[in-house]
Amino acid sequence: MIQNVYKNTWGAKVSLITGVVVSALSFAAVSSVDLLKGADNSDKTLGQAMLVLIITIVLLAYFWRTTEYILDEKHLIINRPIGSIKIELARINGYERLDEKSISNALMLFGSGGLFGFHGIFSSGLFGKYYAYYANSDNLVLVKADKTIIISPENPREFINDLKERVEK
Repeated sequence: MIQNVYKNTWGAKVSLITGVVVSALSFAAVSSVDLLKGADNSDKTLGQAMLVLIITIVLLAYFWRTTEYILDEKHLIINRPIGSIKIELARINGYERLDEKSISNALMLFGSGGLFGFHGIFSSGLFGKYYAYYANSDNLVLVKADKTIIISPENPREFINDLKERVEK
């Protein structure tokens, strides 16, 4: 069986949040640089610290974003620029299509709430603690294995059919 790749495309919410946050942080970065011009040492330190913090936040969110999901013969792979995640198909004991309402009251415990996607640990009354690796709430798929995860492959129906065929093999 060949490996299939499913892209993680951004939905409207992630596009909006990322655009607003990156714009605001860019403005803050420019303001930090202005603080550095002609400032005394204490203001320079504050400006440098703000600039480093802003760059760190954006880079961490960017490199932890999910780019794609791969199904091979033995694994579901959640690809990220840093720290891809492999889940053995044999450990998967459930999967289903979700709508956005099912996660609308979730609480983010740690991670990104929309900057380059939703990534990290969340909690909801419906699913308990779960791990999010999605960027498009129109394409949500719940996968239950050792942990509960929510992803958003570009073609969720095709992904679920492919996953079902591989898990039941």
